[in-house]
Amino acid sequence: MVNGYLCAVDRCVYEFFDETKNDKFELMWRKMPDSLNWCATNAQMSVTKFTSKKEILMFKVKNMMERKKQKTDEKCTAVVISFDDDSSLKDLDLERTLKTCTVHYVDFSSSRIHGLAKLLKSFDSVIDVLIVGPSKSSSHLLFQHFFGDYYNYLPTVCQINFAHTLPRPREENGFMESIQRLLSEKKFLLMGASKDRTDMHVNLFFENMDQKYCRDRYFRYLSYF
Repeated sequence: MVNGYLCAVDRCVYEFFDETKNDKFELMWRKMPDSLNWCATNAQMSVTKFTSKKEILMFKVKNMMERKKQKTDEKCTAVVISFDDDSSLKDLDLERTLKTCTVHYVDFSSSRIHGLAKLLKSFDSVIDVLIVGPSKSSSHLLFQHFFGDYYNYLPTVCQINFAHTLPRPREENGFMESIQRLLSEKKFLLMGASKDRTDMHVNLFFENMDQKYCRDRYFRYLSYF
């Protein structure tokens, strides 16, 4: 359930997709980053931004808990998933950017992602930051696995950067169906987006509103009460 300031973010995101439903897909795609980032200005949070080698801006929300001196609050697990030997994320100094996080790197084939949920659970019961790099396959299918089919099998994931490649015409409906499902289930809140200069790749940034651990750690108390 989304309340407070975050309700304004959620409503703004919903209105964007509703207002652009009759637009050509590529026009909506180009509008998406600026519009979603404008929506996120309603949220009260401290965001770290960093750029991938593919010139896509990524996001991380800082720990909002007031008891920062407690060592247990400083624990952070980050997992970076790359597909098909893509090195654009590995080349970043993520240990420096994510600071207190222990960063794990995972290589997968976009044509076969079975076993991914089990592998993620092996790192920790909670993943604070998950970064999913670009894939050669249909990004919306991977997207559906993470936010729909796999959700109950995954560990708790608080923040997700998910890179998408511009869908082919036959994939556009699948992408929009994935977005609509995410908005209707309200487990994750779409909090930001970015694209590269070619408009071929878009990064969507999500925050988990379903799990109390994530709400307490990464949202200000007044953001959702």
